[in-house]
Amino acid sequence: MIFKKYIKYILILFLVFLLFLVFKILNNQEIIVLTNNNPIKEKPVNAPEMKDPKITPCVYSLWNENTSCQSTEDLLYDKKEKKGYFTVRYATFENIKNAELHIKKLKTLDVINKLKFEIEVLKQEKTILVRKGDTLSRLAAINKISVKELAKYNSIDDPGKIRLNQKIFIPLENKYRIISINIQGYKDAKRICDILLSNQFTCLIKSQL
Repeated sequence: MIFKKYIKYILILFLVFLLFLVFKILNNQEIIVLTNNNPIKEKPVNAPEMKDPKITPCVYSLWNENTSCQSTEDLLYDKKEKKGYFTVRYATFENIKNAELHIKKLKTLDVINKLKFEIEVLKQEKTILVRKGDTLSRLAAINKISVKELAKYNSIDDPGKIRLNQKIFIPLENKYRIISINIQGYKDAKRICDILLSNQFTCLIKSQL
């Protein structure tokens, strides 16, 4: 009888733990389904034939017909920052051509091809501290960037005047991430990721709240 009583308590504690775990997942700001932080190098293997998008002056390339191009500000404005809306992140690439090719492959999947795809530009930079003997021209030469560009990037009026331990930001090559925003409901976002995962794609769901 005592043994059965202990088993009963253990089962109750286990159920409480499961309920707590489900609550934490549903209320988490970022829910990882499957992701890879390293950029993917897309190879043009059996990619379907599609017309390349028209060259546009904006930083986003939309692979959805009859949709106008958006700027970074437009995309952020359209993004609904409230509970119940999610962003699906597909993959990150080192160049925009690979991202465009990956979208072609995504559009071969049922349900997925009805979504609106955005290519999000991820600004990359590294930070260095000025050491004794450093000059802006020396730092620019080491990092293969012009003095003028480096000074402008760091809002330095006089390139000849930098101070010890000053932070200098070095711009790096941008990365490009494919996303779909404003997916209403975690259930729908999870369904999209399930389709992607079953077809050997990567996926991450992020709350827009």
